[in-house]
Amino acid sequence: MRSILPALALVAVSGTARAYDANHVFITNRGGNNVLELDENLTYVKSWFDGAGLSVPNGMAFDPSDRIYVADTGNDRIVVFDAAGTQVTTWSTAAVLAPQVESLNFNAAGRLFASANPGNGTVASWKNDGGDQQVLVSDSSYVSLGNVNFSMKGNVLLADFSGTRGVRELNPTTGALIQEFGQGSSKHEDMVVDADDNVFVSAFTQNKVLKFDAARNLVGTYSPPGLVQPTGIVLTAGCHLLVASFGTHEVFELAYDGTFIKKFTVPGLSLPESLVIAKLSVAGSISIGSPVPDCSGPDAGAGGTGGAGGSAGGGGSGGSSASGGAAGAPGGGAGAGGSGGGNAGTGAAGGSGGASSGGAPANGGTTSEDDGGCGCRTRPRGAGVGAWALGLLFGFVARRRRRRSPPSPP
Repeated sequence: MRSILPALALVAVSGTARAYDANHVFITNRGGNNVLELDENLTYVKSWFDGAGLSVPNGMAFDPSDRIYVADTGNDRIVVFDAAGTQVTTWSTAAVLAPQVESLNFNAAGRLFASANPGNGTVASWKNDGGDQQVLVSDSSYVSLGNVNFSMKGNVLLADFSGTRGVRELNPTTGALIQEFGQGSSKHEDMVVDADDNVFVSAFTQNKVLKFDAARNLVGTYSPPGLVQPTGIVLTAGCHLLVASFGTHEVFELAYDGTFIKKFTVPGLSLPESLVIAKLSVAGSISIGSPVPDCSGPDAGAGGTGGAGGSAGGGGSGGSSASGGAAGAPGGGAGAGGSGGGNAGTGAAGGSGGASSGGAPANGGTTSEDDGGCGCRTRPRGAGVGAWALGLLFGFVARRRRRRSPPSPP
């Protein structure tokens, strides 16, 4: 028994929070020269790297080893921290991205790309240890670059912060211009791309989020009340948009269709810049855990009721429906009513089954935590492991005690 207890104890605690836990949100806090962490419910967890000497931190990126790379803009360098928050390496960007590094993002091959603002229009890349520096593009007419991202095809997406040139899509090998979109509308700061290659852009001077489809047509303009100078933008596993409001020191949460959900403050947050989500892969980048959110289903980001219940008499299961369907018709005879269809929406119950003449109606379809109606994920990995392990442990101990207990007197 003693030999199994340490192993079970280890499993039991494996579901507890760790550094850079999955789906936690990280915000570069320019005013505090640190990084702030929120959990998957957008509740403040802690601050990171307070003693690392960061100055005006901006872009961030995770690698598959849970290391986080931070653009230390004021010090013209990139700083790398391990999963425990310990600084493991740093390298200067002053020579190639002078005067200041702006953003960071890995491509699918694991090279770290960075842009500069202000600067000479350069986008450079390195291996994850800072070696093998390469320049993708350098154009002194682009003196103010926003963030660098990737399309689902791996093309480089480069925001323009001058307010005239929109977003450039570049060949990832040669730097050649493929197309340009969103010209002249605003200073563009950051972007996020979903699994269908839709691009969401934070329009800094317009106080909006712009949505471009895979053909780069403008198909949506989101203007949540109170959003001022949006900077960082990410798409959660549940297909919600999180947007940093630089001018109000807040974070906004929007549904996938742009519907305003809420805005909130974070302890210590002042001048938020970039956002990243731990263990959630981004388009065109190296895989770090869960896949890029696929939000193409109906009612993405909003829960619906379950599918239709079983037919009368048969009591069959209802069909699955992302958008939700009506409750099942009453079952005939003593048969149980049909179960409701599966639910893909966040927190919404499936439709109830048909009532039977001899019993209670069957329950609706199951909900999937944080699924958001887009079919992009189910529950977080490892959920419930701790409780399972503790139950196994206590059951094992109880059986051992029963075997050792003397028989009761007659």
